[in-house]
Amino acid sequence: KYGDCENWILEEINKQKEENRVYLLCSPDIPWQSDPLRENPNDREELFKIYQTELSDLGHTYFIINGEERIEKAKKIIQKLIESC
Repeated sequence: KYGDCENWILEEINKQKEENRVYLLCSPDIPWQSDPLRENPNDREELFKIYQTELSDLGHTYFIINGEERIEKAKKIIQKLIESC
């Protein structure tokens, strides 16, 4: 994302390839609202694609959450994951 990255960060990312992780990736399909965790109102689709590519490259399971009912969708995904364990 920033064009440069310290080696220790890249090493930690590579370690994650061995971990069983699941991510919920939020689609930029609702109006942007400022808050301390949101990065940029102008490049949302580009950032989304960067995050999606990175998750795919790392081989992590991820689900895209979209629409207004994100919390409910996330709960359903998590519940299905718990039931499948």
